[in-house]
Amino acid sequence: MASPSRRALGGKESFAFLRNLLEGRTVKLEVDKKLVDTYGQARYYVYLNDGTMVNALILLRGFGRAVIKHPNVRYRKKLLEAEKFAKSFKRGIWGDSFRDPNEDDFFKDKDPFDRSHLFRPRRRRRY
Repeated sequence: MASPSRRALGGKESFAFLRNLLEGRTVKLEVDKKLVDTYGQARYYVYLNDGTMVNALILLRGFGRAVIKHPNVRYRKKLLEAEKFAKSFKRGIWGDSFRDPNEDDFFKDKDPFDRSHLFRPRRRRRY
């Protein structure tokens, strides 16, 4: 996935959201088939301790766009669905404006479109 740079439209809001979400927390990193892409960037799926997939949450909120590169396609369908949802509701980069992250309720509101529970990893059975 790709998020706007801090100087681009929505970059400040995206950065504030991620900082608030991840700062001081331990996360789980998952690697697909290939860790480093052709541009030398590491590609991870990031999970919170409760199992929420951060990549999908960013897409659902409209703070990034899905970039699926072969052979890392394990969650392709889920990530594209999250992006499609954000586009259909004109959220974040897909809309006309961003909310100011300095507003008191920026992080406190219950997100009416929060579907992150759909993107929790399945439990694997051990045989």
